[in-house]
Amino acid sequence: NVDNYGEVWIDGGIDRATGGIVGINASQRVEVSGSAVPGARHVIACLVANGPLAEPRGGIFMRFATLAFESPG
Repeated sequence: NVDNYGEVWIDGGIDRATGGIVGINASQRVEVSGSAVPGARHVIACLVANGPLAEPRGGIFMRFATLAFESPG
């Protein structure tokens, strides 16, 4: 949950369709791996910025992050 702008990078890359987060307290879901393998390791990085970017007000924050494991279907 990010306020106002964020990006979620997985293993050094970003999916431009789902990795960008824009809005006040906006939530977003991204897929870490389409074919999960037990024991695999991934690097997840979050970039968060408060807006307006040219003149930010307040703090820069990410309210929370959740990692969920879901079964296909």
